[in-house]
Amino acid sequence: MRSEYGLLEPAAVFGENGGVLARSAFVLPLGLDTLAIAIALGIQGHSPLRPALLFVVFETTMPLIGIVIGRVVGLWFETPAAYLGG
Repeated sequence: MRSEYGLLEPAAVFGENGGVLARSAFVLPLGLDTLAIAIALGIQGHSPLRPALLFVVFETTMPLIGIVIGRVVGLWFETPAAYLGG
């Protein structure tokens, strides 16, 4: 379970495919944020349909956009990082 550097490998902590801990660490903050906003809007008397649709759209697309941007930036720095890292 230990790598050549003496640290635990991610698979040992999160499981082979990410595991429940990794998913929970990603989904729980998004869900609590949305819940807090929904409660505040509900207290103010807003209709639930429009905010719910907006939350679904933004909470789905923003992580996907972040993954794409991260992939592109990673590809830009792949060669310089390999060169500098040896």
